[in-house]
Amino acid sequence: MDLPLPTSQLDIDVDLGFALFFFLLLCLFLLVTMVRCAQMVLDPYSAISVSTYQEEQVDVSSFLSRAGMASFGTMLNSGVSLLRCVRQFSTGTCSLVRMHAIPKLKQVDRWTEKRSMFGVYDNIGILGDFKAHPKDLITGPAWLRGFRGNELQRLTRKKRMVGDRMMTEDRHNLEKRISFLYRRFNRYGKHR
Repeated sequence: MDLPLPTSQLDIDVDLGFALFFFLLLCLFLLVTMVRCAQMVLDPYSAISVSTYQEEQVDVSSFLSRAGMASFGTMLNSGVSLLRCVRQFSTGTCSLVRMHAIPKLKQVDRWTEKRSMFGVYDNIGILGDFKAHPKDLITGPAWLRGFRGNELQRLTRKKRMVGDRMMTEDRHNLEKRISFLYRRFNRYGKHR
């Protein structure tokens, strides 16, 4: 009869050993994550990892006693002090600058008339030795080529340039519009 060999109670299988090791590693990671979350809840500005912000002291035990987890308070306080030491070592001295809300991005219209027409006539200078101006290449009525101004200025320019060749009714409507705009600009104009 063979007697069974005496085995100690501490002998652990290799697979079970790996499982216990990773379980303990997971518990440690969970503990560090809980400490970090408690820091962020108590003071979000000091939780931001930027060296220009002053770090404030965080009392985790008072927070946990309010939350009903006083038994973990001492263990988490030691973890917080460890993290605080590591953080002060890595970021150096901090100044007393506080961060405010991030400003909203400015809404820019990328298709305004000025931006959409930028560089349209560049090829004239490149291909044509700068002999032609863009206003000379525009096709259209003579009184509109290269013109900038308001409606009254445009209509008086049209009357000067082609008024003697216009039909009677068109010239009459043009003069009515000019007299209306003249009165309007004199009464409510920008430079009144």
